Formats: sequence, C-alpha cells, structure tokens
Amino acid sequence: MAELARTSRTGLYTAEERARRDGSVWTLVQGVLAPLQFLVFLVSLALVLRFLVNGEGFYAASISIIIKTLTLYLIMITGAIWEREVFGRYLFAPAFFWEDVVSMLVLALHTAYLVALFTGALTAASTNAAGACSLRFVCHQRRTVCTQASQPPGLTLRLRWPEGATMSAGLAVSSCASPPELKIVQERGQREVFCGLTGIVWLHRKIQDAFFLVVGSRTCAHLIQSAAGVMIFAEPRFATAIIDERDLAGLADMNDELDRVVTRLIERRPDIKLLFLVGSCPSEVIKLDLSRAAQRLSQVMLPRVRVLSYSGSGIETTFTQGEDACLAALVPQSPRAGADQPASLLVVGALADAVEDQFRRLFAQMGIERVDFLPARHAADMPAIGPNTRFLLAQPFLADTARALEALGAQHLPALFPLGAEGTTAWLKAAADAFGITSERFEAAVAIPRARAEKSLERRREQLSGKSIFFFPDSQLEAPMARFLSRELGMTILEIGVPYLHRRHLADELAALPQDVLIVEGQDVDLQLDRCREGGPGSHRLRPWPRQSA
Repeated sequence: MAELARTSRTGLYTAEERARRDGSVWTLVQGVLAPLQFLVFLVSLALVLRFLVNGEGFYAASISIIIKTLTLYLIMITGAIWEREVFGRYLFAPAFFWEDVVSMLVLALHTAYLVALFTGALTAASTNAAGACSLRFVCHQRRTVCTQASQPPGLTLRLRWPEGATMSAGLAVSSCASPPELKIVQERGQREVFCGLTGIVWLHRKIQDAFFLVVGSRTCAHLIQSAAGVMIFAEPRFATAIIDERDLAGLADMNDELDRVVTRLIERRPDIKLLFLVGSCPSEVIKLDLSRAAQRLSQVMLPRVRVLSYSGSGIETTFTQGEDACLAALVPQSPRAGADQPASLLVVGALADAVEDQFRRLFAQMGIERVDFLPARHAADMPAIGPNTRFLLAQPFLADTARALEALGAQHLPALFPLGAEGTTAWLKAAADAFGITSERFEAAVAIPRARAEKSLERRREQLSGKSIFFFPDSQLEAPMARFLSRELGMTILEIGVPYLHRRHLADELAALPQDVLIVEGQDVDLQLDRCREGGPGSHRLRPWPRQSA
C-alpha cells in the first residue's frame, strides 16, 4: 500500500527503470531472499526470547543471530547489485534512500553484536541463569557415556561449563562430616590432559585490568590462541613471549629479553594494572626463574603495575590447576584484615560476573552483607583476608589457594560444591550456618531460585534418567558432577576417574556418591578405555578389570 501511494505521488520507477527491474535476475533473487530473511528473523526471535525467559539456549540463540546477520549481509549485497542494475548506483538510490539507511543501521547493530561475541565480551557465562544448570547437554542415542575426546563409540554426553560454571540455588541436603568407605584405586600410566595455560582463557576475562604473559614456545602460543578463540587484532589481555633459538643457545640474556618485552608491553597497554608472568613447560625445563623476574619487575613498575608469577605448566598438573596457581599467587599480595574486623565471607574461584551478582544478591537476602570474591574484577579490589574471614570454595580444584588462605588465618567452610540444585543449596546453607542465619530467612531467600532450578532439571531428568556415564580424569570436577548426575538426574555412574582427589575438600561429595561406585585416582588411559568399552552401551555395571595396572 505504501509503495502504491508513493508511486501515485512521484513515481517509484521511470519506464526505463521498470524495464530494467523486470528484466533483471536480481529481482527474482530479492523476491526469494525477502521471505527467507523474515523466516530466519522469526526463528531467531523465538530462540532469543526463550533464552531471556528461562536462561536456556544461549548457544542456539547466538548461532541464530549469526545466521540472521549473514542473511542480512546477503540480502544487502544482492540488493546493492540490484539497485546498480536498475538505478545505476549501488546504494541510496532516491527511490530507496530511507530503506537503505534503516538497513545499514540494522546491519551495524548486528555486526557490533558479532564483534562483541567473537572478542569475548559476550559468553555463555553471561546468561541470566534463572535457576538453569550451567551444564549444556548435547545427547546422542546410545547409553554409555565417555567424557574425553578419545572415547570409544557410544552415547556422548558433552559437558560444557563456562568460566566458573555454577547454578542457582536448589534443593537442600544435610552435610556429611565424614565420607563412607568407597572403593578408591590409584593408577599410574599414560595420561591425557590439557596444561594449566588454558586457565588463562577464563581468567583474563574475569580480572579486567590484568594481563597474562606466557613465557613459552610457539606451541604454547598456538594452544592459548586456539583455546581462547580470540583474534589477535582484538588485543586480548594475554600474549606469549616466545623462547626462540637465540635464548636457548645462550646468545641472548633471557632476563634482559623478558624485561624488554614487559617494558614495551606496559608502554603499549597503559590500562594494565596487574601482570602475570606465566611459566610453561619450556620455561620450566630450562629453569627460567620467573618468580625472581616478577620481583625485579615489580620493584621497577610499582605502584603503577604489580607483577606476579605462577606456573601453568602441564608436566604434572591438569588444566584447572592453572587457576589454582594464579589465585594462590594473588593471596599473599591481598590486603590484610585485622582480628578486630567483623566477620566476612569470601567466595573463592573464578565465576562469571552474572553468576557472581546472583550469589551476591542471595547472600544479601539471607543477611550476609560483607561478601567478597576472589579473584575480584579489578586488581585494586582484591579482598582483605584475616582471621575473621570465612571462605567457600566455588571449585574443587583450588587446594593451593585454600592452603594459602588458611595460612593467613581464614577459615574454610566445608560443603557440597555449587553444582546442581542440591549442591548449590547445601553450599549456600554452609555460609548461612556460619553467619547464624535462621532457617526461616534462609528458606525465604532460596525458595524461588530452588523452584526454578527444580523445574529446569525436570526435562533433563526425563532425558538422562537410567542412562550410564563413565568419567575420565580431566578437571577435578568429576566427583561433584557425578554426584549431581546421579542424585538429581538419575544417571548410573560406572566409574569416576579423577586426576587428584582432595579428600578433605571433597568429603561431603564422596559421602553423597553411591556406595558401590569405583573411584580411580590418576590415569592409565589404556586401562580406562578398556573398562569404558567393557561397560558397553546399555550396561549399568562395569565388568571386572581386563588387566591390572603395572
């Protein structure tokens, strides 16, 4: 109707333009792309609204926006070609000037979203969570589950958690002081793990004015770049100082070279307030002392920049222990709180900002006002630690950090880890009990998030109940994940492989596991693959071990 009215006033096409329009193949292309674009828009709108309402489907919504943006580019490019054939100019022909202006604005907004998404400003961890589990499940048809890339055929349950994944509050559970007798076997052999450098992927997003400089090889640089998925031109807050042949041959002083690289980095990036020198396998093999280098550089650069060091080497550690080493390096540099200071709660472990804000609101509703998080979002905001500090571990792999906190007088609050409805409520309850919060006030604070969590898990339970899962050692998250999948989703646990079992921190988790589950500490990957195959799709019990570890 608008086009008819406009034609009657000024004429949308001249006779020559109308003839060129009718004879152009691009007119047909535009006629096909227009309804296709509208269909893509409707599907994307539905996925985005689903995510905003219940916190589920972040990745599906993001992919739909990418497809919608590509469709917009396609129709804009082909439309420009069509305008060139009909009107003699690629864009902003008088007849379609304002349509092109609006299209350019829409395209700019979508492009800005994609830039934010691919540079790490937007992640799955920025979900509103709304009680939804941060684990994203992609389930196939068979029943046995293996959680490592080298797994045999069978049902694949890919467990993906964002930076510091956790879940909103859920069902209460009583804390068990001592674990029952479980069958725990130690294995030693060939193992498959990522190194601790990968922790930089989420840590550099969490501490917003910190920079992570890996001292390593080109392999280290490629690993970090691939794991982070961030382009170099985006100027992420990490880089690699590559050890080359001149350094290894002794033709250059490595400490002088490192000082030069750091000085140039700080001059180029004046926003850096905290610099981590991160050791790698190559730097440890050649005995490069990064702790002394950090002390030397700190003396020169303080108070503008503080320089710390930690090891991200994967020689004897798993990838999550990179975060543990980083936070353990931060603790001695944190401010001190005196014995006369009021009691405060410290949540230890990198959490997504959205999850951190949710926990802060829940603690405030319970009446716990003095709450800090380690690491903080900015280097200057690191929490004060003292004898009246009570701390909760948000992750089970923070053994060195917990030891450093306890050395300063802080008191650990043992609890289930905040994974699933049951674990999160028990975790919150441990803080409530330590600060004398009444049961009535605690229940009032967690009732609504718990209801959302239970509703979110119902559909997952229908999909997974009765199926079996086999955990290969990878992250030290295996025991809490097994407890969550067993108790809340009804899965059968065939075996729990863990790289290292901290029995004191995991006491409540071990007590909540099925009594007959086999726990294997360490790894002989060949033996574990054999046992996973022996379990077989559809099997709910492991057969006897095919052979014994040497």
